[in-house]
Amino acid sequence: IVFKDVNVIPMNKEIILKEQVVVIKGEKITSLGDEEKIPDDAKIVDGRGMYMMPGLFDMHVHIGATHELKLYLANGITTLRNMWGTPSHLEIIKYTEKGDLPGLRIFTTGPIANAIPVPQWPEETYILRTIKDAIEHVEYCVKTGYDYIKIYDHLSPEVFYAIIEAAEEYQIPVVGHVPTAVGIKDAILAGQSSIEHLTGYANIYFANSKEFPELIELTVEMKVWNCPTLVVFLGLEHDKAPVNLPGWEYVSQEQKKRWARQQTSQQAGFLEFMKDMTLHLHEGGANLLLGTDSNNPYIIPGFSIHQELELLVEAGLTPYEALRTGTYNSARYLDMLEKLGTVEEGKIADLVLLRASPLEDIKNTREIEGVMVGGKWYSRGTIDEMLEDVKNSLE
Repeated sequence: IVFKDVNVIPMNKEIILKEQVVVIKGEKITSLGDEEKIPDDAKIVDGRGMYMMPGLFDMHVHIGATHELKLYLANGITTLRNMWGTPSHLEIIKYTEKGDLPGLRIFTTGPIANAIPVPQWPEETYILRTIKDAIEHVEYCVKTGYDYIKIYDHLSPEVFYAIIEAAEEYQIPVVGHVPTAVGIKDAILAGQSSIEHLTGYANIYFANSKEFPELIELTVEMKVWNCPTLVVFLGLEHDKAPVNLPGWEYVSQEQKKRWARQQTSQQAGFLEFMKDMTLHLHEGGANLLLGTDSNNPYIIPGFSIHQELELLVEAGLTPYEALRTGTYNSARYLDMLEKLGTVEEGKIADLVLLRASPLEDIKNTREIEGVMVGGKWYSRGTIDEMLEDVKNSLE
């Protein structure tokens, strides 16, 4: 497949390569340049006036049903990090690898490790109260094939450190919330790999403490990543179902009712507070990941990624910096930058074709003309058919 005369946003630096010829053979980009090197048997995609960028990563999702994979793909997302794993998610990964489902790259944590059940999903929480529990849980996640250990709010310090120690032995990263009894500084020093929703930072920042710059320095020094998920805090501001939300027609009635039951309020102005913290972390050199916390109330799989990008720009990041959180940064975090995250020769062809430049206006990430995953091309027409299939399956 050859994309002809397309403007490439490679995401390895802030630049647009004008009117490029991009050749895809198998799953890889084999040629990228301004000279025509078009094989005789190639399928040509006219890229005039279009913009090509890497496929997006959503680094904090909760996959609920297989049809959601179509929603992610339709929105330019080619890699997912599922943050509440069950054996069913490992089955979904097998099906995507075989090609029975849209072939997104999926990484997943194991079940959440906590000291008490999480009310909405108690059956998916592992209760860990002793060091023995902690070690056995890590061993279970490794043996079962999960990619990460997911921790939650109520773990005791002794269990937290036991998880960290066992995870280090098995070389599996620990991600999730910062347990309240541990605190943000000790979680960073212990080597928690990524922190979700900036948990733990708020207590220090909210107090307007002079310690916050030092906390950012520590985050940078320890190479801890943060996934802010600003959009989930936007979702908490809705006091009723926002029926005009993009993608609303692809949410089942059952899910809409569930969200209405789960809906809780938050302190006025908290989203702006989260934006401020995100900007301070970014300006201080801390690494950010793009994530949405999809399937929380009014966070629609796939569609919410564009809201998250817009919120990052509202927070003060440039469009390029916001896009980097969901391309280059995410690939680097996953230790896959040699294969993914940029548009370069030799990289896997996970690509999004847009009708307008997202560097000019971040809202243009919604202007999707097609998506490629591992060299497989989904045109706008194919994407529309997939979305129609999802809508029909929910009726």
